[in-house]
Amino acid sequence: MFFLFIFLDIILLAKHSIKKQRLSYQQIKHNIKPIHNQQSNYSDINFALIQHNYSNIKSL
Repeated sequence: MFFLFIFLDIILLAKHSIKKQRLSYQQIKHNIKPIHNQQSNYSDINFALIQHNYSNIKSL
């Protein structure tokens, strides 16, 4: 019973973090101004995501 509780807790935590990540990705996409050069725009989004993930890891 106890292990089942822990297992469900882990699943809920994972779901929550995925949802948070998806929200932050949308936010980053929205915040970056569209650039005429599409390639440059994607690299900016990737850089912003890497920065965001790094700050998440640092806060753990």
